[in-house]
Amino acid sequence: MTISKKSMKWIPWILILPVILIRGFTTLYPIGATLKNSLFDIKVLSGVNEFVGLSNYINVFKDAKIISSISFTVIFVVVSMVFHVVLGVALALILNMKFKGRRFLRTIVLIPWAMPAVVLVSVWKDMGFFGLILLSGMIGIDRGYYEAAELDGAGAWTKFRRITLPLMTPAIFYVLIVSLINAFQLFPQIMIMTDGGPNGATQVMVERIYKYGFRYYRMGYASAFSWILFVIIMVCTFIQMKGQKRWVNYDS
Repeated sequence: MTISKKSMKWIPWILILPVILIRGFTTLYPIGATLKNSLFDIKVLSGVNEFVGLSNYINVFKDAKIISSISFTVIFVVVSMVFHVVLGVALALILNMKFKGRRFLRTIVLIPWAMPAVVLVSVWKDMGFFGLILLSGMIGIDRGYYEAAELDGAGAWTKFRRITLPLMTPAIFYVLIVSLINAFQLFPQIMIMTDGGPNGATQVMVERIYKYGFRYYRMGYASAFSWILFVIIMVCTFIQMKGQKRWVNYDS
């Protein structure tokens, strides 16, 4: 039995169809359901849903606690991203050096990332993971660039600034984007360490979404806040990706 070329082109789609269906059910359906819920005042206990339009979105920005949680989240995101990149690059440089026990060290730096361990805890937890991501970008740099620079008399700092850092740009921007998304979705550390206290000083956006949805049973309000968080992450990611393109074009 022979398969025609026309039939062959459908084989890849058939093979990935289960993944598409599962992804659609676990991702696209919840997104659509959350958008719908954000337009209703959902009374969980009585089962009565009242259409309120954009009122939930308007009320989010009128809530002083919400504005406070957004402010704290933004501060956390900026600080954690800076430390993730700076410490990640430093760790990658160390792991790229030749010394006895380097392979063992590359393994154990992932321990904090693989266990549940507010800015300092998050940076410590993720530093090993991001350090290895940056190390992979550093290892991929052609040694010929360094040899040519050494022939021109370039020192360690010049080689790092002119060769290592520019050629690690894709890995650095990947770390920035992942760090941004992780920071905006911060939840376990806050709930375990402070529960948003004292007096709401460490409230973050996901923590407020959880409390409004599962403690106060205001599902519509929590859904609206979830969409606001989604839009914020999407805009910040878009800005980062635009910044990456400009950086690469400028450097080239």
